[in-house]
Amino acid sequence: MSPPLEISQLPGLLPPNRHLIQCPSCSQFNTIDTKPQRRAVSLPRYYCTACTQECTPPDLLKLIKHLQSSKGQSSLSPTQQQNADQQPLQQQQQQQQQQQQLEQQHLEQQHLAQQQLEHQRLLEHQQQQQQQQQFTQHCQPQFDQPQPLQQHQLQQQQPIAIQFDPDHTAPAYLRQLTDQMNAVLREQQQFRDAVHLEQQQLRALIHQQQQQIAELTATITAQATTITNQQRSLEHHGSTNPPASPITPTPNNGSLASGPWSDTNKVSALKQAPLTPPKLRRKQQALARSLAPPSTNQGYQYLYLNTRTRQPIGQLRKTFRGLNIESNRIIDLHYPTNNTLAILVHNDYVEPFTKQMTDLKLDNFTDFDPTDPQHIKNPIYQDRSLAERTHQAAVIVNARMTRVLMKIRQPVRQSVAKYFVTQGWVSPEDATAAMTTAPAPSAQETAEQMFSTSEAQQLSAATTNAPATTMDTNNAIHDLLQHTPTTDLLFITETWLSSPNKYNTNWKQHHTYGVPTNTSRIRHTMGIALLINPTYPHSVHQLQLPIDDTYTKYVLSVVTNHTLIHCLYLPPSLDDSMAIDILNSLPLHHDHATNTIICGDFNARSTALTADTISSARGRLMEQWIRTVDITLWNNILAPGQPTFISHSGTSIIDWFLSTRPLTAPTMHIRSDLSLNTYHKLIHLQFRLPPPSTTTSPTHQRLRWKMKRLADDDIYNRYCSTFTTLAEPFPSFITSVTQAPLSTTTLDSIIERLNSTIYTALDESVGRQQQHPPTTDQFWTDKIQRAVDIREHSYRQWRNASGLRKTSKWIHHQRARAIVRRLISQRKRETWTNFCDTMATMDFSKAAAKLKKIKSGRTAKPCFTHPLGHQHAADSMATHL
Repeated sequence: MSPPLEISQLPGLLPPNRHLIQCPSCSQFNTIDTKPQRRAVSLPRYYCTACTQECTPPDLLKLIKHLQSSKGQSSLSPTQQQNADQQPLQQQQQQQQQQQQLEQQHLEQQHLAQQQLEHQRLLEHQQQQQQQQQFTQHCQPQFDQPQPLQQHQLQQQQPIAIQFDPDHTAPAYLRQLTDQMNAVLREQQQFRDAVHLEQQQLRALIHQQQQQIAELTATITAQATTITNQQRSLEHHGSTNPPASPITPTPNNGSLASGPWSDTNKVSALKQAPLTPPKLRRKQQALARSLAPPSTNQGYQYLYLNTRTRQPIGQLRKTFRGLNIESNRIIDLHYPTNNTLAILVHNDYVEPFTKQMTDLKLDNFTDFDPTDPQHIKNPIYQDRSLAERTHQAAVIVNARMTRVLMKIRQPVRQSVAKYFVTQGWVSPEDATAAMTTAPAPSAQETAEQMFSTSEAQQLSAATTNAPATTMDTNNAIHDLLQHTPTTDLLFITETWLSSPNKYNTNWKQHHTYGVPTNTSRIRHTMGIALLINPTYPHSVHQLQLPIDDTYTKYVLSVVTNHTLIHCLYLPPSLDDSMAIDILNSLPLHHDHATNTIICGDFNARSTALTADTISSARGRLMEQWIRTVDITLWNNILAPGQPTFISHSGTSIIDWFLSTRPLTAPTMHIRSDLSLNTYHKLIHLQFRLPPPSTTTSPTHQRLRWKMKRLADDDIYNRYCSTFTTLAEPFPSFITSVTQAPLSTTTLDSIIERLNSTIYTALDESVGRQQQHPPTTDQFWTDKIQRAVDIREHSYRQWRNASGLRKTSKWIHHQRARAIVRRLISQRKRETWTNFCDTMATMDFSKAAAKLKKIKSGRTAKPCFTHPLGHQHAADSMATHL
């Protein structure tokens, strides 16, 4: 089928009318052209060369018809020519020739304008490339000088306009189209002018930045050279003339002409002078002060500074170092009350320190009296008289300053102690005690010194709670005792032990056994234990208190070294009024004690007493009881705000230490760095005892020999011969002694000489029997110890973590705890299986003896003790008999 007649005429109508056809999509002229085809087609396809939009033949035919109808033409097709106005053929031909001439002129002008536009676009493209090259060069350290526009470029930027020859008349539609094109050209010219102005400003800015970059490059080069010289000077500090490398002087141009690096003389002087590190300089100054003559301004002084917040002491010293203040010349830092910082310095350093602080606009010093009773913030002392509050303030200051002395290094401690005694803050006795005491120990040293009682009459007391330890097995006490190898006394609450069970250790023990639970008589609850180190030199006498039998299961009371100690466990389920009744029933005085200490787990919280976060009902009752009996709570004085119970859900202060009389040089340390498989932290209180009024007789170790070896005839004969040889001079000794009148001293010397003879004969024949205390080495394996170390490490990681990491670290710690419990239970089953297998294969007589020994060890043996020691117990028994 052949195409329609009119559409088939498009190839002939398109060329003469292309410049008049406007693209329907992009509205541009002279862009419609035939679309090339790869294969022969019956109907051509048309498209716009500008926007590549395809134009269908019917649409293109409509555009041509509309264009020719607006021009008044009627020769598009034979049908239109027949419908046109009847005109002579010649007249039509003339009109057609004129029309063709006008169209030819218009085409020429349009072609010239198109060439000018294309040339202008080419110039703009070249200018854009030049701008891009200039920006690329701007990012590099070296720049080329901007090139000005050439004269022909300025001429090409003159405005372009399309005009018709005045002798020719153009159609109206052509003139309208020309006006539109001239308007577009004017807008383009304005845009080019604006772009040209911005290009000139940009060139000026680029030139200015080139100069600044050149100046900075020279400055950086000089600084880098100077730093290199300084490093070389530090490396060769010991030499007199350290090597120096040349320094490139800073160019003196631009705004940096007056800079410090532009002065070559200053740079050369700095190059020749080797720098001294700050730490080395301070060390040299300290050594120089030690060789300087004595200062005429001897003494120390506390400066009190008002502060906004309360920071840790380590953070404060770091802050002072950041302010370029010599923190090593600050002897002590502490907070005597809220928003007040006490700074102890030497008198020679007062003026430089205050000057530095004033230069930093930190001149907010204040007059402060630490012994003023108005600084006591504890509510329990608000209703006291002025004399009582003044006395309590003196007690608090004495304890605080004693702790300060314990932290000061030994060479300076003596002079600082004299200053404290002169001010009346520390008594001479406490100052003397602090002088003979070593500096404050670290956490590990404190753990090893718990409950230690030295020859200087020191007494320590500690308490902890370990229900999870005893729940696994009694052998797990090794987990606690391995942190206290030199401990003398250790109180443990909530032991859950039933009579007559004991811990598997060689430490002497006193127990207040637990009570059976409501659901089982095998499992017990509550319970208190006192573990005494075998090296403890003093006797411990357990008291049977004259109180109600229902109260005895909550308390364990002992007397040791002239000190009465009550250890309590008041469970949370206990009625609060009953807890106060138990406290009221405790004797606060004893005939053989000069002071009374009450410690343990009270399960009471009080913001007024311990600076805890909240107060409980029992805590408020404890406040009234403490105020009534006039007793001192040392947690508030020695460790205010430090929690004794730490878990993932929160912290609290429920383990307390109290005393009826002030303690001498007390120190308290809470081991929050140890897990010990319990939420309760190990608390250590150490203080000095007053000198005893009477001399205490030394304790004697019980002597034992291997007497069964005398059944051997050879050993028996050896003993007899040895004793005979040693006893030969004995008759003459008795004769010489009995010549004088007999006395107690004479009889004692004879008895001592006879005992010495017997002891020596036994030593040389049968030998002494060494006591082998029970040990847990066979139970406590290396595998369990490694698991315990991992548990403690994970606990410290959880304590030091923050944010979301704290949750993951807590999960790791719980897993480590579970592993330790599983290993202990597994080891318990293994040891029990091994014991059963051994008993099954053992001889019957040996097995019976083993069972008898076990039963004997689990049987309570009565022992007579006396509060004043073993000698008084023996004398009392001898007097009684």
